[in-house]
Amino acid sequence: MLSGFTVPSPLRSLTVAALLVLAPSSALAGGAEWIVDASGGPGFDFTDIPSAIAVAQQNDRVFVRPGTYSGFVLNKSIVVRGVAGARVNGVARIQDIAANTRCAVSTLEIDTLVVTGCSGGVVLEQIKSWPSGANDSLPLVVQNSADVRMVECDFEPAYWPDGAGLSAVSVSASALEVVNSSLRGQHGDGFDFSPAFSPGRGGAGLIAQSSSTISIALSELAGGGGGWADFGKGQDGGAAFELSGSGRARVAASILSGGNGGAGSFGGCGGTFGDGRGGAAIRCTTLGLARHSALAATGGFGFDCGQAAPFSTATGGQILLAATASPTLDLLNTNAAGAVTLRVRGPANSTARVWLGRTMVTPTPNTDVVGLLTNRARIQNLGTLPAGGQVDAFFTLPGSVDTGELVIAQADVLTSTGELLYSNSVCFTPP
Repeated sequence: MLSGFTVPSPLRSLTVAALLVLAPSSALAGGAEWIVDASGGPGFDFTDIPSAIAVAQQNDRVFVRPGTYSGFVLNKSIVVRGVAGARVNGVARIQDIAANTRCAVSTLEIDTLVVTGCSGGVVLEQIKSWPSGANDSLPLVVQNSADVRMVECDFEPAYWPDGAGLSAVSVSASALEVVNSSLRGQHGDGFDFSPAFSPGRGGAGLIAQSSSTISIALSELAGGGGGWADFGKGQDGGAAFELSGSGRARVAASILSGGNGGAGSFGGCGGTFGDGRGGAAIRCTTLGLARHSALAATGGFGFDCGQAAPFSTATGGQILLAATASPTLDLLNTNAAGAVTLRVRGPANSTARVWLGRTMVTPTPNTDVVGLLTNRARIQNLGTLPAGGQVDAFFTLPGSVDTGELVIAQADVLTSTGELLYSNSVCFTPP
C-alpha cells in the first residue's frame, strides 16, 4: 500500500515462538459461523448480508462469498468477513456497538460506510470504497465513536459535478487509527463559461473535527485538485489531512500530498481571475494539534501561485515535529496456516518488543501520544534495533484461533535515553 516509501535497512529478522496461546476475549471468540452466498451455492445459509446479521449472536462470524449484496446495519459484536469479489451496493452502517465489546468488518467493497454512536471498538480491515457514478456521499463517515481502527483500507470518493470535491474520510468527535491505508480526496469541478456553476476546491484525504483523536501510520493521504475556471478564479487544492476543533493527531512514517490548485482564466495567483493555491499536506486550524515524524510531506502546486508549503496553520492550530520518531508496526503477511509476519520500526539502538492480544483498549481521547491499545496476552522481546531501525517477527497462531477471529498486535520501544514509545496497533482476522 505504501508504494514509494523507503524503509530503513539493513533488515534484521527474529523468529518468535512458534505457538502463541491467546486467551479468548469476551467478544469475538468462538461463536457460530454463517455463510452468505448471493448465488445460493453449496453450504450457504443466507443470500444477503442483512439476513445473516439479523440471526447472528454475539461472537458469531459471518462469511460472505463473492457477489453483490444490499446495504446493512451492524449493531452487534460479530465479525463480517468477505473475500475478493464481495461487494455491498449502498450504505453499510455500524452503529451503537456497546462499550467493552467490538465488531469487525473485513474484505468488502462498500459504496458508503458510516460508523456512528459506537462506545465499543470497531475494526475496518481491507475495506475498499470507490463509489461509482455521480454519488455525493463520502466513502467513510465516523462520528461519536470511541475507537475505530482502519487497516489496509482504500477510500476515494466519486467525482461529484458542479461543486467542491468530496473528502475520502470525515471524522467528528471520534477516535480513528489509520494504518497502511490509502485515502484520496476528489478534485473539485470546473466550469465552461456557465454562470450557473462555480468551480469547487479539492476534497481532503481525511478531515477531522470536534475534538477527534487521530493516529496515522504507514499510510498515503492525498488532497484533491482544485477546480479550473474558464472564466473566473481557479480553486484551491485540498489538504491531505485537515484537523480542526481542538483535535489531536499523531502522524508517522506516511506520505501526505496536498492537491494542486486549479487554473484561473487570466493567470496570476488568487484574485477574481487568478489561479488557485495548492493544498497543504497537513492543515491545522481552531486549536488542532498534529505531531509528526518520518513524513514525506509535500504541498500542492498552484501554477502562478507556486508550490504550497507542506504545513499550514490558522486560528491557534499547531503542527509540531516529534522529538523522537514514533515507532510503527506493520503486518506483512498472514496465511491460512496461521503464519504471521510483523515488522517493527523505531529509533536505532532502542529495545523493542511486540505482543498479541484479543481485547481492544480504548485510546485516551484528546492526546497526540499513542498509548496501550490491546491487552498483552503474549509478549516477545525482540532485542535491540540495529542501525537500520527495523526488525521482523515471525510466528504461528495456534489452532485455537479460528478463521475470522480478531487478533490485535502492538509494539513498543525503549529508547537509549529511557523513553518508552508505543507503536500503532494492527488488527487482523486470520484467513
